[in-house]
Amino acid sequence: MKKILSAVVISLLMILSYVIGRHHTARPATASSSARRVLYWVDPMHPTYKSDRPGVAPDCGMQLEPVYADESGKAPRSASLAQFPAGGVAIDGATQGLLGIRLTTVERSGAPGVVRVLGHVVPEDTRVYRINSGMEGFIRETYNDSVGARVKKDQKLASFYGPDSL
Repeated sequence: MKKILSAVVISLLMILSYVIGRHHTARPATASSSARRVLYWVDPMHPTYKSDRPGVAPDCGMQLEPVYADESGKAPRSASLAQFPAGGVAIDGATQGLLGIRLTTVERSGAPGVVRVLGHVVPEDTRVYRINSGMEGFIRETYNDSVGARVKKDQKLASFYGPDSL
């Protein structure tokens, strides 16, 4: 009987603390929301996503950030990002200075005709063919094997030697 009574008292205390905690945390939120009115919530990673309620962004799991009515004159951080096209990058002025990024207007000028860039050339997999001879042997000689040379139908590409066929 004593164990049942202590379990009931503990459960009542837990329920009471839960109710008091919800009531206590709900009061400051309503007081702060009356001072600043929230227009909507945006996803910090994808500013085009807007929501009427706070919560978690469905695509990345981050908390939604509020946009307040008194900030309507200022451009919010996420609203300024919404003006960029897909793949655009926004870097603030201080970070631009640290990275050594300089901006200038585009103008026509006499530029050199040759532009050298780094790159990696790989063969196109759909146009590479492997030939299995079906017997042991080796390639004796290749013909017209320079890079980029075009190959025509019935053109001799290589000579093959196999001890089984002379």
